[in-house]
Amino acid sequence: MRTQVLTVTPRDKHLPVYLCTVGHTYQPPMKYPNGSPHYHWLHTVSGAGIVEFQGESRILSAGKGFLMYPKMPCQYWPEEDPWEVMWVTFDGKNLNQFLEAWGMSPGFIDLVDLPYINSRITDLLTISPGHSDYASAILSSLLYAFLIDLGWQTFRDEHTTQQRKKLMPALRFIGQYYCRPISVADLAEQCGVTTQHLCRMFRSVFGVTPVSYLTTYRVSKAKELLLEYPDLSVAEIAALTGFSSLSYFCTVFRRYEKTTPTDFRRMNMQIGDF
Repeated sequence: MRTQVLTVTPRDKHLPVYLCTVGHTYQPPMKYPNGSPHYHWLHTVSGAGIVEFQGESRILSAGKGFLMYPKMPCQYWPEEDPWEVMWVTFDGKNLNQFLEAWGMSPGFIDLVDLPYINSRITDLLTISPGHSDYASAILSSLLYAFLIDLGWQTFRDEHTTQQRKKLMPALRFIGQYYCRPISVADLAEQCGVTTQHLCRMFRSVFGVTPVSYLTTYRVSKAKELLLEYPDLSVAEIAALTGFSSLSYFCTVFRRYEKTTPTDFRRMNMQIGDF
């Protein structure tokens, strides 16, 4: 688990959007009687929490989150311990108009693709503002891409929402057993459909095949382990995330992340927590 609190400079405030804090942690109770000073996104990775916001009380289970604008009172606490969450706080010029243009009003959002959003926040956690003169601009670019992806999650039609609900048994199966060999037939069995129909459903909701989705999930988990457990070897992480061999893991990781697992970890080891 990891948190970064950034020092925002006057130069950063000229960026269209800039990062204030980012984290991946087990969430304790929090209360904002006067609201947050910044825009605030939080979602559940595992477990569940209860959020009171805008006159509503919601249970945030895995894949559910909420967006809070500045100065909006809010409180939340674990419903199940541990409540694993990821969050970002951010700000920027004309950000309110930008978010509204992408359909991101304050409120609750059910994520269509939780692993991908997790991966985006993990990317934000790997860059330190002191890593280079342009780190703040890089973070701004990554944050902008994250917000676009979050906006995409809100623009799903009712048919896609229903299809995603039908895929939930397969998604839960992946989340529980990604470290083991998983076939398309295994996933289809979870949903009670044929492999052909399952592939159509995955393409309809996520735009990828079940195998591609599973691989993305495994790479995302591998990135987390590389950052959180520096004593684990790359070979051990490959085994823990369901890859059949070290060489295959390295090939897939490079294809998805444009770098090797070792270099990904080395870059992170140069970055101190804030």
